[in-house]
Amino acid sequence: MYVDYDYASHFALYLMHEEQDVWQQTEQDVPSTDDIRARFYLKLRGGGHR
Repeated sequence: MYVDYDYASHFALYLMHEEQDVWQQTEQDVPSTDDIRARFYLKLRGGGHR
C-alpha cells in the first residue's frame, strides 16, 4: 500500500491504535518513491513480503 510520505507516520499510528493485528504484520519501506509516497507492506510468515 502506498500513502503520501507526509502522512506515513499518521497512517502508522492509525494502524497501531485501530488495526493492531495488521500493524504487527506491517513494515514501512523508509525511502520515499519517485512520486513522494511511502510504501507499507505486510510481512509474510517465512520472511517474504506482500
